[in-house]
Amino acid sequence: MIDRDKQFLNIAEKTLGQYSIGPVSLEKIGDMNYVDFQILKFAVKAKEDRAKFLLSIHYPHSDYDILRQKTSFESHHLWLEALNRDTDIQVQEPMRNPSGELLTSHSTGNTCNALCSLLHWVEGNLVSNDDKLAGLPSMRVHQMGEVLATIHRHAGRWTLPQEFIRPKFDAEDVTTSIEKLRQVVPTGRITESDFSVIEKAGQKTCAHLESIEKTNDTWGLVHGDFHGANCILSENAIRPIDFDFCRFSYFLYDIAYAFKYLEPDLRGAFIEGYTGIHRLPDTYQQTAEALFIALRLRRWSFPGLIRRSSFAMVPEIIANEFELFLSNKSFLFEIAPWDWNDG
Repeated sequence: MIDRDKQFLNIAEKTLGQYSIGPVSLEKIGDMNYVDFQILKFAVKAKEDRAKFLLSIHYPHSDYDILRQKTSFESHHLWLEALNRDTDIQVQEPMRNPSGELLTSHSTGNTCNALCSLLHWVEGNLVSNDDKLAGLPSMRVHQMGEVLATIHRHAGRWTLPQEFIRPKFDAEDVTTSIEKLRQVVPTGRITESDFSVIEKAGQKTCAHLESIEKTNDTWGLVHGDFHGANCILSENAIRPIDFDFCRFSYFLYDIAYAFKYLEPDLRGAFIEGYTGIHRLPDTYQQTAEALFIALRLRRWSFPGLIRRSSFAMVPEIIANEFELFLSNKSFLFEIAPWDWNDG
């Protein structure tokens, strides 16, 4: 582990040496693991002018070719550049290296060991330090809705650069989640009767999502991880950060995702802020609820949960959300925020 840490620090120092920011201090602040690679994040502070930056190291697992992800990583940063250029919201603006590239690669021989990016730091305080935004003023939640709507409005109008690639989330992903959960049933951790409800709710979700016409008002790039801990409050403005999970999906994906963290009495303020900037369809509540179910299934089907979870929380969640969904009873503005201990 020590050798690996030294390797990451060496990559960080080599990357930063290509930028004219002088001596710096480094602090590791994040480590995100994916199936084929991980992303390590470092807070960087210039010792001379105290300017701050965010360094991300995209590092492959085993013999995975990290260059397969290069276009996707670059696309993420191209959108950040466009949001800073085209809107009045401030996001983490990428710094291009001396060659004008968004990513700096590091290789040993013919093998690329890492792809690195450097972003300007966004100063301020987190809107929330925990998952649930209990006690947050409705004014702040209203602002969050406005910011998310601005992001979506930009996504719907922005002309994508050539070779722009990001993941997507739609009905196909819901089907994949159902099939992964089916494999848990023989272990006894999910009962056959509970899985039957899961499957029916998943199928209804797929049918609803497939019925939605993908237009510039309903589908495009989404933040993918929008909540209070990914929003900075600075000079009375909300500044969204951490676009690492940005993807193509229904714009209501972001709203359903945000509602996982919002107390029910704050959700109306969020929608009010959002609709002041970007129109929602008349059926938005049904779509957001379908995506809420989709996000539950996606969460439960994560490899880590599939391997280790007892799924003891499934019966209660099925009763509180899935059964209501199948009975066409609305729950979006009533159910409690997620408890990440139970999925």
